[in-house]
Amino acid sequence: MMWINVLYQISRNIASAFIIVFAGFVLAKLLGKLTKRILAEAELNRILKKTGFKPISNKIAKTTEYLIYALTILFALQQLKITTIVLGILLTITISVIIFSIILTCKDFLPNYFAGFTVKKKLAKKIGKHITIGNVKGTLQHIGIVGSTIQSDEKYYVPHKYTLTKINL
Repeated sequence: MMWINVLYQISRNIASAFIIVFAGFVLAKLLGKLTKRILAEAELNRILKKTGFKPISNKIAKTTEYLIYALTILFALQQLKITTIVLGILLTITISVIIFSIILTCKDFLPNYFAGFTVKKKLAKKIGKHITIGNVKGTLQHIGIVGSTIQSDEKYYVPHKYTLTKINL
């Protein structure tokens, strides 16, 4: 008898969550379109164009729609009593992606940054002169933080790490 009550409660929560999601998504679509229509009636885009700004009524309407989608999902998760778990998992995934992105960025940035100290010392006198770095030939225009700019028929950006391996400094 106890199992029946538990199954009944779980199925009721799942059904309620589905109703919340369905109603929330319909409401989000309606309010997004309503927001867009209200802003069109207020002639927001025309006013913004006159003052030199870009029209934003579509962005405001989409933001409203997505905000309601997010709130709907949160309400459905709350109905299922798993909000904390899901938000914890999403937070962990987000932090992991950010840390992974930072590591990948540093993997490319740091070697070029430190190689730049040597390259800047050696190539500073050659700015404006014709040089060859690997397969890239042209006039050295600029030495930046992580790479140098060389102009020939096209403009090339050569990372300092590549410069150290391909030029005899």
